[in-house]
Amino acid sequence: MDAGKIKRKYLIGYRKRIIVSITILLLAVFLPLVLYGIITDRNMLINQLEINGFYLVNNLARNSETGVFSENVNFLRTPLSAILEEHDAMWATVYNTKGRTIWSDAKPMMKQPRMPADIKNTMLTGDLVEAQKRVVKVGSLKMLDFYAPIYLKKGFFMTGDFEEETAPVQSEIIGLARVGMSLQGPAKRTEQIIAAACFLTIVYVVLGIFAVYYIQDTITKPVQDLSTGAHEIGKGNLQTRISVDSEDEIGELATSFNYMADQLQQEMAERKKTEKERERLLKDLADKNKELESIIYVASHDLRSPLVNIQGFSKELSLSCKDIHKVLGEAGLNEKQRRTVDAIIDKDVPESLNYIQSSAYRMDILLKGLLRLSRLGRAAMKIEHLDMNDMLQKILDSMGFQIQETRAQINVRSLPGCYGDTMLITQVFSNLVDNAVKYLDPRRNGVIKISGRVEGDQSIYCIADNGIGIHADHKDKVFEIFHRLHPEGPVAGEGLGLSIIQRVLNRHNGQVWVESEPDVGSSFYVALPNRWPLPA
Repeated sequence: MDAGKIKRKYLIGYRKRIIVSITILLLAVFLPLVLYGIITDRNMLINQLEINGFYLVNNLARNSETGVFSENVNFLRTPLSAILEEHDAMWATVYNTKGRTIWSDAKPMMKQPRMPADIKNTMLTGDLVEAQKRVVKVGSLKMLDFYAPIYLKKGFFMTGDFEEETAPVQSEIIGLARVGMSLQGPAKRTEQIIAAACFLTIVYVVLGIFAVYYIQDTITKPVQDLSTGAHEIGKGNLQTRISVDSEDEIGELATSFNYMADQLQQEMAERKKTEKERERLLKDLADKNKELESIIYVASHDLRSPLVNIQGFSKELSLSCKDIHKVLGEAGLNEKQRRTVDAIIDKDVPESLNYIQSSAYRMDILLKGLLRLSRLGRAAMKIEHLDMNDMLQKILDSMGFQIQETRAQINVRSLPGCYGDTMLITQVFSNLVDNAVKYLDPRRNGVIKISGRVEGDQSIYCIADNGIGIHADHKDKVFEIFHRLHPEGPVAGEGLGLSIIQRVLNRHNGQVWVESEPDVGSSFYVALPNRWPLPA
């Protein structure tokens, strides 16, 4: 997907998530608080309305005693008018004990509902002794209807110098006061609160959206630019840079990102240059190795023909010298001539021929070694899992006579398996064991220890002896071609064994090295893969 499309998709999704989150947050936190406030405020208003209604109806009952007792409506006009001056009072009525209306008044366009039957019955029987309320419906509106009995007081008593009205000593109900209170006030107040809450919710959502875009422009967009830049660099586009528009932490991060991209681009350029140089050198090395192998093969193969001729004709010359010596013996030479001829034929010529033959033999050995080394690099390998315990046992069995002759003690521990070509790896360990036996110190009993261990993806084997050892100056040279520790020593060889071992192990992605100390012994280590194919 294109980086720009990824960026737009990310930003749109981010905005949606933030907006939805803000909305849910408002609904989850703000809305319950608003609902709680609405319910609490409505209950408080209704409670206040009830308190006011009871107060008004009781006050009307006290102020209507004279008017009801005398049935003079003039005494009722003032208290009834005072009731209707209240904002929520819708009607006010005074009844006598028979339920007949003495005086009634109501707000314009307001029709007073009939008195409930239970209130009328309790009034007629005299059981209505305290104020009560009812909820009634007038059309589609709900009202609170308050009722209070009107008492006729019949007794007073004096307290000190003042005349104080007390609870009636004897009293009777002479009427009923009624006041209607509208619930529209609390309803309107509730509607206003709901409208205000909705307005505030919309305002908060709008502010939240603006906050989202502000955060997106100041934080999310720079972070997304960094993410897009990292994505592009991950794809290998090292020319990607981020524009720095601020000097805050995001700007510092963008500057650091650009610096990192510059360093990566420079490093990749140097790495590509180094890789090209490495590939060139490897190609040159491969060409040189191929050319060297060809030269070695041609030299070792083609030079053997003239070498055979040298060996053959040197033998012929030796035989011819014998014939010449015989012929000259019959030629009748004087004593001086005979001594001269005998010195040439019996000493000089045989000595020269011996040098020629020994050098030819030595050259033949070297050419055979070169030919074997050349063929080793060309031979195809069959990689398979090797049982090293079985292989070492076969090698030791084949060298039984040589080991018995040197009276060497061989200790072999359990060896881990590995992967390699059976013939080539057999040659490696045969050469190492053979060298260990050959270079034992004749001054002490020979001991050869063979062990192995596993380290990661490699099996490491050790062939340790207590032989004559290798001087530190020669440890790096023993693997060189034709190098011998003791060229004139009693151990014969052409100096190719360790070179062949190293070449074989290189072809197996293995390794060989030596740790040694003169007059103490040597330990040759061989590392071979224990998995094939090799991990990348």
